[in-house]
Parts: sequence; C-alpha cells; structure tokens
Amino acid sequence: MGKRRGANRRDEPTAVGAVTTRDGSTESMSPDDRAQDAAPPRRRAPKMLPLQDGEEVLLTASPSRLANLPKYIYTLGFYGIWRKRDTCVVTTRRLLISRGVFRREEHSIAISDIDSARYTRRFLNSYAQVTVGGRARRRTEEIGPISSRTARQLVGEILGRR
Repeated sequence: MGKRRGANRRDEPTAVGAVTTRDGSTESMSPDDRAQDAAPPRRRAPKMLPLQDGEEVLLTASPSRLANLPKYIYTLGFYGIWRKRDTCVVTTRRLLISRGVFRREEHSIAISDIDSARYTRRFLNSYAQVTVGGRARRRTEEIGPISSRTARQLVGEILGRR
C-alpha cells in the first residue's frame, strides 16, 4: 500500500544530525547548525528603548499582580494597562527601566555604572534597589513591587554582570 501524500515518514530512519527536507531528501547538519537549533530562542525586549548590536535580553520584570490587587479592584481592572507598561529589562550591557502610559519615562543604565543591587521585602511586596553613580551623583532606583522570585533573579543578574 502506498503512502498518502503529506504523511509523516516515521518508518524511514534518518542519520543523527540529519534533516528531512520537504521533497523527502535528507541533508546532514554540521555541528554548528545543531548548536544553533539547540540554542534557546532569543528573547525580545518589550516596546521600549531599542537594543544595541550584540545585546541580548536576559530578564524582563513587571509589577506583581498580587501586590497591586487593590489597584486592580479600585480601577475595575484597568490598572492592567499601566502594569504592562512598567517594565524593567536586564540585558547583557544595560538595565532598561520604563514607566508610565500618558507621561512615559524610559531610561537605561549601563551595568558598569551600577554600584550595588539589593533585594528588599516589605510585607508581601518585594523590590530590587539599584544604586547608580559615583561619589558626586549617587541615586537609587527602586524597581517593584515585583514577585520575590523575580526580584532575586533581577538582583542576581545585575550582580553577576558587574
């Protein structure tokens, strides 16, 4: 009995590292091609400042839903729009912070300019506090309220990249 058109060819073995093309022929993959296929997909930064050449997104954090539950109730769920627009992205080179919908503020901080990063928890809310600057102009950016897991990951990524 012949094979139906478009059926999977599971009974035909293929070599390890080989790829079956649409016409049914097999092509071998180089080790570099296999490594590219095995690599995780590249994450995109949310709609904010553009990434530089060679820069990759490591972590994206947005405010916790549970920590902002009163705001959801008070605004009948419309707070979700603001929550999605408040993001913090850690890349291989920078920390990108964006806030606001109508009065939008976006800025980036080079990882090399960050003096310290710490995790703080206040009741159910967790924050990542990042200290930026030298002796003359030092400021602290507070990122949150975010989940405690995300805050710890954020601080770990920042400290690991300094």
